[in-house]
Amino acid sequence: MKKRVDIEKLLSWAYGQELPKAAPKAGGYGIGFRCGWDAVIAFGELSADVDVNRYGVVADRGATEAPHPDALIIAEAVAGLDGLVIDMPDGWCPDAGLGLGADGPALFARAMAAGTVIDRAGDVTTRRSARRLVEHHAIMGSAPDWRGGPCERDVERHQNGKPRWFLRERVVVDGVAIEREIEGWNHTAKRARPGAYTKTVFRPDPAPILIARVEYCVWHSALGLLCDDLAGRLSAYEVDGSARRLEPWQAADDLVMGGAILYDPRPASWPPKKTA
Repeated sequence: MKKRVDIEKLLSWAYGQELPKAAPKAGGYGIGFRCGWDAVIAFGELSADVDVNRYGVVADRGATEAPHPDALIIAEAVAGLDGLVIDMPDGWCPDAGLGLGADGPALFARAMAAGTVIDRAGDVTTRRSARRLVEHHAIMGSAPDWRGGPCERDVERHQNGKPRWFLRERVVVDGVAIEREIEGWNHTAKRARPGAYTKTVFRPDPAPILIARVEYCVWHSALGLLCDDLAGRLSAYEVDGSARRLEPWQAADDLVMGGAILYDPRPASWPPKKTA
């Protein structure tokens, strides 16, 4: 009789207990990672030289048996997450509880521009892919930390704590009129120049929190896709979805996402790409 198990526990079992039984690739430390940065991350997390196998986990050189067949199927399903990209609902902004007010959407747009990658087709992915997020948290037995805030509204300041003032002026460069931003404080009169303005900032910076929430949604959506992929395929387990909420920063009746944040842009894949 198959055992029912939560997808997170199943992944931790596969990557923590079974996949390390696979032999390391020749060459030792660093071999088997998909990129050099993964090796650096592993070195920093483990603080030791490691032998990595084809599944990107530290090999157990004392293992006397091969990984469980179900663990191999799980690793194959996780590898299938490569190529998935982000598809967010129009107007979605994971800023609940941060105190950003009307500035939330603009701050989120800037955070996404800095914290994601856009390919030539215009598809968006987090800098850590869905596969990388799932593997990392399976190995560490963790989940992406979406917590943070609230953020306090302030103005941009000098090191001495006084507000910074800015002013826009029009100048002509090579016959072309342009606008540029200059200092808006009159040091002689010790007051702001007419038309000068300050810039709003939030402390702490909400950008890392917003991107962490996107990564959480990517990770959570990937778990749901894995549950669908693994259903009926394992010999010893039946998979249950994660008990975590897709948007834990939202009140239960204020959910906006309404479903997975991931889709596969490749032809004949699920779900089909949205059209305008």
